[in-house]
Amino acid sequence: MRGKDKLDVPIKFLWCYASNTLINQHGDIAHTHEVLQDDSKCEMIVGIEHFMTASAKYCDILLPDLMPTEQEDLISHESAGNMGYVILGQPATSPKFERKPIYWTLSEVAKRLGPDVYQTFTEGRHAA
Repeated sequence: MRGKDKLDVPIKFLWCYASNTLINQHGDIAHTHEVLQDDSKCEMIVGIEHFMTASAKYCDILLPDLMPTEQEDLISHESAGNMGYVILGQPATSPKFERKPIYWTLSEVAKRLGPDVYQTFTEGRHAA
């Protein structure tokens, strides 16, 4: 937001992905709590989390995410200067319960927003 001290309109939608940033990544948690619990100030929150975090408790819709041990993952250490590295992590276990990969979840959201959105999002690709 530029040139303003506060929003002129309420928040319509927040998407929070595996970060717990809604309630713990800033200095005014009390005010954030007030905004997030009031539907007239923040209409809808969708979260994708591994655990029931403080942020997840504010979500109107909460979707499960795969644990890092359930999926391929790239682990990097770019702050290591000229000693940086990337590790490809392989799944140590199969997905449990109803958890799905983030690409699958977002593809399903895009599909429901219409064929044009789905095609733009996936570019005709599918998760392996």
